[in-house]
Amino acid sequence: MAYAAAGIHMFMEKLNQLIHCNDNNIPFINHHHHHPVEIITSQRPQFQLLYDDLASIIQALSSIDQHQDLEKVNDLNQIFRDAAQEAEYTVDLFLSRVHISNLLGDDYKRSLNLWEPLQFPSPQKKLKLSDENIVVGLERDVELVRDRLVADRPTKLDVVSIVGMDGIGKTTLATKVFNDPFVVYHFHVRVWATVSQTYDKRYLMVIDDVWDIDAWDNLRLFLPHDNTGSRVMLTSRLTEVAKHAKSGGFVHHLGSLNQERSWELLCQKVFRGIDCKGLPLAVVAIAGVLAKKAWNEKFWAEIAYKTGSYIAGEGNGCLEMLGLSYRHLPLYLRECFLYLGGFPEDYEFEVKWLMWLWAAEGFIKEDGNRSLEDIAEGYLMDLIDRNLVIVHSRKSNGGVKACKMHDLIRELCLKKVREERFVIQIDGLILPSNVITPPYKPIRKFINTDDPGSSHPSTQNLRSLLFVRHSRYLSDGIEKYFGSFVLLRVLDLQRVEITFPDNMELLVHLRYLAMSICLEDFPSSICKLWNLQTLIYKSAHTLFCESRDTSVVLPSNISDLVNLRHLKSLKCHFDMGSIEKPMNLQTISRVRLTDEAFSFQKYFPCIRKLSCITESYKQNDFISSTHLERLSLRSFPVHGKNQIALPATLKALTLRSCCLPWSDMSIIQSLPNLQVLKLHSDAFVGSCWNTDGQEFPQLKFLRLDELNIKQWEVYSPSFPCLKQLEINRCLQLEEIPLEIVDIPTLELVKIRKCAYSIDESVRRIRQEQQDMGNYGLKIVVVWYWL
Repeated sequence: MAYAAAGIHMFMEKLNQLIHCNDNNIPFINHHHHHPVEIITSQRPQFQLLYDDLASIIQALSSIDQHQDLEKVNDLNQIFRDAAQEAEYTVDLFLSRVHISNLLGDDYKRSLNLWEPLQFPSPQKKLKLSDENIVVGLERDVELVRDRLVADRPTKLDVVSIVGMDGIGKTTLATKVFNDPFVVYHFHVRVWATVSQTYDKRYLMVIDDVWDIDAWDNLRLFLPHDNTGSRVMLTSRLTEVAKHAKSGGFVHHLGSLNQERSWELLCQKVFRGIDCKGLPLAVVAIAGVLAKKAWNEKFWAEIAYKTGSYIAGEGNGCLEMLGLSYRHLPLYLRECFLYLGGFPEDYEFEVKWLMWLWAAEGFIKEDGNRSLEDIAEGYLMDLIDRNLVIVHSRKSNGGVKACKMHDLIRELCLKKVREERFVIQIDGLILPSNVITPPYKPIRKFINTDDPGSSHPSTQNLRSLLFVRHSRYLSDGIEKYFGSFVLLRVLDLQRVEITFPDNMELLVHLRYLAMSICLEDFPSSICKLWNLQTLIYKSAHTLFCESRDTSVVLPSNISDLVNLRHLKSLKCHFDMGSIEKPMNLQTISRVRLTDEAFSFQKYFPCIRKLSCITESYKQNDFISSTHLERLSLRSFPVHGKNQIALPATLKALTLRSCCLPWSDMSIIQSLPNLQVLKLHSDAFVGSCWNTDGQEFPQLKFLRLDELNIKQWEVYSPSFPCLKQLEINRCLQLEEIPLEIVDIPTLELVKIRKCAYSIDESVRRIRQEQQDMGNYGLKIVVVWYWL
């Protein structure tokens, strides 16, 4: 089993950076001060030990067959995750103190005692790996064998044997005894061996599955009789082997399972004790499980039987049935699912936003060249396929735009939050409420009230703080808490208008920051938060400005944010003219370009999604941006001249105010991967668009919005994949082309707020549909203005 906890791998990468750090590759270190570097490098041996610990445990966990005992493997992974979280808590607290001391000076360093040696907890000491299987009814057998092993007499080497038929559970019983706490305490050394080894301390050796007397005699030669009370535990199918191993020695005969114990074992192995019942929601959840598993006929029959038993039964068993769907979630999906429980009922999740949050929380594991967001989208689709999340709305290309969670699924989610010790805090309610939270356990707080001032954030390892609902103010300034919860990774304040806090730079572990700030200038202190992956910046100041195109100049040190992947602006435009060096940004929204010499490829070599305003035709050359997939461009023509160059990687294109001639459509038509095309307000100018000779091979969605077009001549071969056509506010358009009926893939046509003169052409299209028997095409016309 490949262990897939993304947070652990991110932590290991952090340790690796610390092990190999110097004063040039620690972004938050002020190069004028060398003490912080010395403090970090002095702890390299500890970082290395911790890194090696984690690596060895991951290797051990990866070797376990999860099909043998899924619950046991999950338990081991949970123990490992807890231990790793405790270690990361210590490391992050240490780094925060170094960072703060670097900001505030030597006096503060002395007050923090930063030169004391660090003691990181060892995950290996907290984790006992075992491949023990589920077997019921062995408690008495364990007691008998254990008591014989730890008996004071005889002091000479003694042999305790377990004998039984093949598959009866000899190895499992030996494993249980081997890991029994009292056995662990009693013996100085415990060895599970399949080959001979020599010891000179008191030892317990397990020799598993001995077939003949000669094999025992050969092994026995190497076992020291040291009069220290050492023991050998032997398993065999043959009684004579056990009797020969030690004349008069203890032989425990493990009996066969009776009918009751056999059925109990079967239920444990197949169903984990869960009953399946027949409510519709539960049925689709079970369908999600069956769709993801290659179950055999017997499994389906058993599911059917369990479903029938629930229909005939009583009680609140629907959650138990839904729980089966949760139990079969891969480990990498569980945290993503549990995280959704922090949001209110019927909450609408914007997919893009949710992906960014999951990545910042450390739920997404990197996989080759795929972006974290692509992987996260795959996670979400998996949850949708399992019917644990509902699609609420879709994007133009058919992808999921927003999703929701059914109330009963959310109830299941909160139930599992308590069971899994996934600590979230919803307003004043802490979940799980019945668990004493250790100081290292991450707490994620969701504030859903309109007046968050009545619900103060807790400060015990607070990793996430999200204001889910809009609020005009915080009655008690949140910045006063920053010095206390310096371990924050996620801070979402975009629904709360605040003045920018002076000590924001203390939150060096922030990966996600969303803020609504009443300032004209971008705070340069944000650029010290070098862990930032996502920055959503809403300028509340622009609400009071008449101009909709107010720009906020980004400071030159914005490029210090080496981990920043998504930079999103709300209510303003970013002016990037002062950027000094390349960035790893994948998403930039609402950028205003004023410098003709500015090069996207030079400063944003990894850009995938971009929305921008340009004021020079020279800035419309994107052809060298070879990762660009989505582009929204508003370009003002200069002296009536405009040009555009686009990369072949584009999948979605939105144009505004470019005033291109329809003849330039050949530039767009040649894009081999384009699926979505939206043309708004003078993107193209001219009275006629003739698509003859143009083919858009992958185009699925086309929108014409507020164009001055009068005639549109369509040839069906031009759109071999088109599924949806939207025509909005094209007031001069005389008719809708009848030829759209011949596009075989077209499913929906939306016409909104166009001239009434197109009514006749719409009637002809519908009559053509009826004559052809084509009822797969839906036409929606909205005449009135909303």
